[in-house]
Amino acid sequence: MDFNLLYEFGLAGIYFTLISLFAFFYTSGKKGIEYKYLRLGLTAKIMGGISFGLIYMFYYGYGDTFTYFESAKILGDIFIEDPVYGLQLIFEVTDYVRVEDYLYNQFLVNYYRGDDTFTVIKIAGLLSALAFGGYFSTTILFACFAFFGQWKLYQTFIDRYPNIKFELAVAHFFIPSVIFWGSGIMKDSIVIGFLGLLVHSCDQLFSKGKRKFFNLLLVTVSAYFIYTIKSYILIALIPALLFWFFFSFNSRIKNGVMKTIVFPVILALVSISSLYSYVLIKSFDEKFNSEQLLNQAKVYQSNHYTEIAIEGTRSGYTLGDYDQSVLGMLAQVPSAVAVTLFRPFPWEIRNIVMALSSLESLILTFFTLFVFYKMKFGRLISYFTSDDFMIMCLVFTLLLAFIVGFSSYNFGALARYKIPCLPFYFSILFFILDKQKKGMSTTHYRKHKTYR
Repeated sequence: MDFNLLYEFGLAGIYFTLISLFAFFYTSGKKGIEYKYLRLGLTAKIMGGISFGLIYMFYYGYGDTFTYFESAKILGDIFIEDPVYGLQLIFEVTDYVRVEDYLYNQFLVNYYRGDDTFTVIKIAGLLSALAFGGYFSTTILFACFAFFGQWKLYQTFIDRYPNIKFELAVAHFFIPSVIFWGSGIMKDSIVIGFLGLLVHSCDQLFSKGKRKFFNLLLVTVSAYFIYTIKSYILIALIPALLFWFFFSFNSRIKNGVMKTIVFPVILALVSISSLYSYVLIKSFDEKFNSEQLLNQAKVYQSNHYTEIAIEGTRSGYTLGDYDQSVLGMLAQVPSAVAVTLFRPFPWEIRNIVMALSSLESLILTFFTLFVFYKMKFGRLISYFTSDDFMIMCLVFTLLLAFIVGFSSYNFGALARYKIPCLPFYFSILFFILDKQKKGMSTTHYRKHKTYR
């Protein structure tokens, strides 16, 4: 795809300046260190999106990001010329044949076969119109939307854990892979934005009961887009939200005996509700049939491992042979979670992108070992059982890590697929560290008081 770089960078510079000024005036006069992190995080996000585009433009020379944009620009140009017709193309999903016939002349018909891709192109088309058809200016708008969702998620965390605002800012704004893969014109940027909005709105509903209609609407819209674009993320999120809701209810019970009685009932309700949610989603889309999921995962694994890993030149991996059944799949949970969070190992590096991913995984591995060093298992359990929100974070992290680790079989794809769970996992580690520090301070205080 040909770009007028002078126009692209000039327009991107204008958008970056305007957004930076808006962020500056929005945060001016506001108390709280978090608003400093907002400006820094937004800048990092925009720079990540631009870097993503530049690397794909000058290093790879191609990529889905350009195909999305080329398709979206057609819709964006239509929207500028005829806004009513443009809105019909973007929002009238039932007009699928009409859209396909129109775009056939642009040789883009083959790229519109999936609802997930078409949804991304419609969003990108609308943003392209707002960005005057510039690739990098559209990228900046994608980055801003993704950051807005991350900011709302960050607000949800610091509202609960105000003592670790800096650590949570690192977890939500400054993880390199999230900055890079979650800021460009890609599915990941949209999903990250809606994921943050969904969790924040659920918090407003579950914990605070604020603006119920608005937040319920936002939950519904966010869930729809996540389901349409990357449905497996919603599959991982629903059980986590159910755990959060039911354990939040259990924490409000003051009577210890009653709480003990209710606890197994809550676990049963969560299990039943999660199963029902899966059945409900499966009824809408047959691809979530367990047998089909296994077959699909097997195909992905075969394609990535056989064609890439055996060559020894790229980024495939394997979890080993397993029984192709639900039990066989469950037996792969530890390996799949480990590969998502802690691999590729240094000796598995095949290219510069893998090297950066490996460095991040190595840091996460050492950080995890540091946090869990000398940690008593019973104390760790008590940290989570006393905090329903962290239970949600843990369940979501483990489920998503398993899903992407089990199905990807390619470190390049894995680096993108796992980014939604990384802020949650880093937040969990910082939460445990904070709990440890508070426990040590309390112990020191008690010993000092006893001595005196």
